[in-house]
Amino acid sequence: MCLSRRTLLQKSASIATFLAIPSYRILADQPSVGGSKLQLGVVADPQYADVPALGTRFYRKSIQKLTEAVEHFNEQRVDLSISLGDLIDRNWSSFDAMTGVLGRSKSPFYHVLGNHDFDVLEEEKRKVVHRIGIPSKYYRVLAPGWRFLFLDTNDVSLYATEKDSDERRDADAMLQELRSKKIPQAQTWNGALGSKQLHWIREECLEATKLDERVILFAHHPIHPDNNHNLWNAEELKKLIAEYRVIAAWMNGHNHAGNYGVFEDVPMITFKGMVETESNNAYSLLTLAKEGLEIQGFGREPSRQIPFRKI
Repeated sequence: MCLSRRTLLQKSASIATFLAIPSYRILADQPSVGGSKLQLGVVADPQYADVPALGTRFYRKSIQKLTEAVEHFNEQRVDLSISLGDLIDRNWSSFDAMTGVLGRSKSPFYHVLGNHDFDVLEEEKRKVVHRIGIPSKYYRVLAPGWRFLFLDTNDVSLYATEKDSDERRDADAMLQELRSKKIPQAQTWNGALGSKQLHWIREECLEATKLDERVILFAHHPIHPDNNHNLWNAEELKKLIAEYRVIAAWMNGHNHAGNYGVFEDVPMITFKGMVETESNNAYSLLTLAKEGLEIQGFGREPSRQIPFRKI
């Protein structure tokens, strides 16, 4: 029996969800793009909520904007789609509207968690991972020649941990220490990666090195250039990136203005927030090859041609 590309993707996802800890999904070969290239759809910070606009943030408009992006990704037959966090702005009920739109996607849609995704009731925080539909707070996705790591930059934070827990106290202690050092990103809306997750990234990079794979890190918070939106332990992540040359790029949301920089020949791309402005959208189509990537931006998102560093 001849299986369609879509069926292969679905079967691979089911197998991988069973096998992996943290869970991951394996994409089948991509005949639609040819060679080693992949096409990805990317959105950042829709931050939907059924509330009036505040300043430049038009929360209700994100339904229409995300619908436009998903329809475009479907037309282009992207291999996978990615949301870089803050699917909602607040309220558990906001997930219903957004997952309804995402359900129309013809490609697998993968997510990282953003700080606003935890702006729900205290007892609902532990349910967010399941509600968004990801296997765990951080996980990997494999494609031929590629290893995509979806990080949890809220691992150590005030907003994603439970009240009166050891995790909340540890996060508060870390924030106070950073504030004593006058670190710009020592803000309550930022977070850090914990030691367990950092070890996991290193293990994944070692495995990618053995298998001659390229690694892309997807996150909500940026780490470069310097900015008050950056991860609390951005410098630790930058050291890790300098150490493992299989890492090709870091991609994130969180800073709605967008940003771009290069560290150790690795592009650090902050995608613009979809929630900003009443009618001007922001999303991207990425064509990914071993030697680099092309970003075709729509609305407020700029287009770029970006080479990758040599291994």
